[in-house]
Amino acid sequence: MAGCRAMLHKTGSLAVIAAVMLVVASNASASARAHRLRWPSVYRVLHRSVRASGPPSIFRNLARSPRARASIVGGSQVAITQAPWQVFVLTLIPLNEEEGLALLCGGSVIDETHIVTAAHCMFDPETGSKVPPEDVSVVAGTSDFRQSEAGEQDAEVAAVRVHPYFEHAVGAGAPDDVAVLDLTNPLTFGGVVQPIGLPAPGAVPGEGAQVNLTGFGQEIPTANPEGPLRSIGMTIGYSRSCGGSADALFLCASTPAGSGCHGDSGSGLTEGSPPTLVGIMDTVEIVSAESCRSGSDNGFVNVAAPEIQDFIEGSETPPLAPRGGGAAIRAVTEAGHVMTCEPGSWSGSPTYAYAFVDSANQQILQSGQSSTYQLATADVGRTIYCQVSATNAGGTGLGRTPALSAIRAAPLLPATSWNTPPEQISPTLLFSTLSLADADLATAANGSVTIKLECEGEQACAGRLTLKARQLVKKKHGKRASHTVTIGHFDFSIPAGQTTDVKLRLNGIGLVLLKAAHGKLFAKLQIAQASKDETETTEVHLIESARRTSGRHRHMSS
Repeated sequence: MAGCRAMLHKTGSLAVIAAVMLVVASNASASARAHRLRWPSVYRVLHRSVRASGPPSIFRNLARSPRARASIVGGSQVAITQAPWQVFVLTLIPLNEEEGLALLCGGSVIDETHIVTAAHCMFDPETGSKVPPEDVSVVAGTSDFRQSEAGEQDAEVAAVRVHPYFEHAVGAGAPDDVAVLDLTNPLTFGGVVQPIGLPAPGAVPGEGAQVNLTGFGQEIPTANPEGPLRSIGMTIGYSRSCGGSADALFLCASTPAGSGCHGDSGSGLTEGSPPTLVGIMDTVEIVSAESCRSGSDNGFVNVAAPEIQDFIEGSETPPLAPRGGGAAIRAVTEAGHVMTCEPGSWSGSPTYAYAFVDSANQQILQSGQSSTYQLATADVGRTIYCQVSATNAGGTGLGRTPALSAIRAAPLLPATSWNTPPEQISPTLLFSTLSLADADLATAANGSVTIKLECEGEQACAGRLTLKARQLVKKKHGKRASHTVTIGHFDFSIPAGQTTDVKLRLNGIGLVLLKAAHGKLFAKLQIAQASKDETETTEVHLIESARRTSGRHRHMSS
């Protein structure tokens, strides 16, 4: 791990050179990404020496580099008993009577006769053609591919199954980079050789999950593999960072302490105890023209995606996962407005789910089928992004937007005059619950009425108060009649969670009626809510004195 290049060893006058395989990927835009992917270099071996020693004895001829080190960067050397599913895969490709190619990869034991590895390990890198099974050998139960060990089992390959949707010609980063090797003879399970289980379909490790990679790959980009098996812990990241538009089929993982590298292709990424195989090593990010650099993004085939797992379990027509997509967000970043999340263009007719997330702490504020999120006072100061999950029978792809700027508080409505009808007020400020604290309203001799209002909840309350009373008028023939008249109004705006005394001043008619009623006037208070068309009405008493009786506590919910 965490290294690349070739190994050189001289057997007499014959040079044996082996290539180690890992696709290199870039965390760049889709167009730039293709130009920053490359297959690893391929090195020649003298085919006579391969025939003379024969696989798997050729493993023993792979020499140390003088610059190799004792362990992977940030990882550690482990015994095969700690990862008994891990195998060493060698593909020898004869070029002519004298020369050939040797490709080194890893793999995982699925059962007695099946090994899962990377598909690109099964192709001739010069011609692009699939290699025949007789060119592939497997060693199970080894802690060091350079040494013969007790319990080690060498296995020949009877057949190579490559995922039907894998396209070698696409190059590094091609989806479905997985192959299954059928062994000629079954393995014998014991302390150093054991199968590893697969995850439940769709049970993809979440971001932040702790996983582990084992493999025989190189330690640093300029050194050769040492031979011993090594292990390194990683953390799962955002799948689109290494998988691009086919992220449903990828897991991305990294660690600041190291990286997978050439020779780790096909090796298993595991999670949990007992471990399950969640990923197959596929790509590594190029950082400043360097690959296998500590902290670089490592790409793995997502074993939990049905498009992958169905193939591993035998299907030649697995369901296709969604591809393409992404996400977009529309919003006025102000409390009271609605944030809208939109999916991009996805293939495979997926269903969508939406999540709105606080980028500061990754708190999910809302998730589900709704693509809209109502911004409230509690969101002020938050930087929010949205994520789209696109799911069909083949898997789940993700699209994520950048976080928006911090949410601002909603401005208060002016409390001076009412220039527009209530139904035309912008619904920027929404009610939670508006409460009239007391139905007995203290009224001064000059007509100033004090009304205590409570705005309960997470959203601001705004609107208009209107007081109305009955007025008796004389008609012809000495008869009297009454009609309702407006005696005062007031525009209000109350921050969420606050109680406020608002003061409404009676008009001339109101002052007359209050005096005629000897300072105790029955009236109706209408509350036109800025966010609703209807108006709430409640009976109140205008009392021109310091004495107030307890009134009823009324609630109007929106």
